[in-house]
Amino acid sequence: MKKLFVIIIYSVLLSYLVGSYAYKKGFGDSAATTTYVTLAENLVALRLLRSKTPEETLKFYESMLASNIMIHRNLLDLQSVFHRKLDNGQSGPNLEYYKAVKEYISTFPNDEFNALVINDINWLVKKEEKIF
Repeated sequence: MKKLFVIIIYSVLLSYLVGSYAYKKGFGDSAATTTYVTLAENLVALRLLRSKTPEETLKFYESMLASNIMIHRNLLDLQSVFHRKLDNGQSGPNLEYYKAVKEYISTFPNDEFNALVINDINWLVKKEEKIF
């Protein structure tokens, strides 16, 4: 019985260590992808600012903001259970950013910011305030 207990404890500990290592490696991969996407967004921004009218540029960025809100909300639902448990060096989200987005949407309403986007940003604020 004692041997079985030791094997179970060892298996759980080994699974946790392997899962923790794999999660941290996956987090690094995700961070690398994020920085690449940011680089691409910066290039698009510079090209838009140099070649399009301010109205076209605003329309593009507002549609991108709406899309990113919906994507972020869906990805937050898919986060690993390890995400908030492991110390991966990531600070908590800036809730002021979410609130600034809500303020922007209410100040400059348009077709891009439909009810779904507004519901998603409200959900993000509630979810992140609850976690942190």
